[in-house]
Amino acid sequence: MDALQKRYAVEDAFFHRYFIRNAENRFVNNLKRFMLWREGRFHNPKDKLRYVRTFLAEELENFYEKGQFVLPQIGFSLTTRCTLRCRDCIALSPLFDEARPSFIHIDQNAAAYRSELARIADGVDGVKRLFLHGGEPLLNKDLPDIVQASAECEKIELVELITNGTVVPSEALLDVMERYKHKIYLYKEDFLKFADGLQDAVEYVRKHKPGFTEQGAEWNDSADDEFDRL
Repeated sequence: MDALQKRYAVEDAFFHRYFIRNAENRFVNNLKRFMLWREGRFHNPKDKLRYVRTFLAEELENFYEKGQFVLPQIGFSLTTRCTLRCRDCIALSPLFDEARPSFIHIDQNAAAYRSELARIADGVDGVKRLFLHGGEPLLNKDLPDIVQASAECEKIELVELITNGTVVPSEALLDVMERYKHKIYLYKEDFLKFADGLQDAVEYVRKHKPGFTEQGAEWNDSADDEFDRL
């Protein structure tokens, strides 16, 4: 990898944050397509470094010799609303409650989202991965339209909808995910092991069989002590 970086005289931060990230996301996308939808061929994670080296050379060529600019990933926070109160919430959702009237919940609407996504798409040749998150994005009433707009954008390779698994998806959302099931998948953070009685949402999604993955993450039921210091 050092030889490739020197060959193109790439600044270190740009090399790692753009080229290596693009190569890694290309590997991840290929693996997810196979694992979720049996598309393409299996990329053994044990051979990740070999794949990334190959993809890295191609990403450098695409940028410097073909003039292509592809974002490794982008993310949209669709709402500050959430059903949980995680201590280290990236969206600061626990701050938005009746005790703090100066904090007003924000929900992304479909029209504004389509406009912003179109501006991004106009400025790039592609986007490897698009993350839709919150808060809990399934609390946004415009989510089906937002997901559809994401899927319809030809420059986006894969769309990851991140949920905590506590909200049952609407029929409208499931319909959109079914129509674009080879581009969108549902990613559930593993908060439910701390939340009794909320497994129904996950089982409902499994029954309808959109792309579905899970990953462990720590969750704490009381964020008040942390946020009261702010």
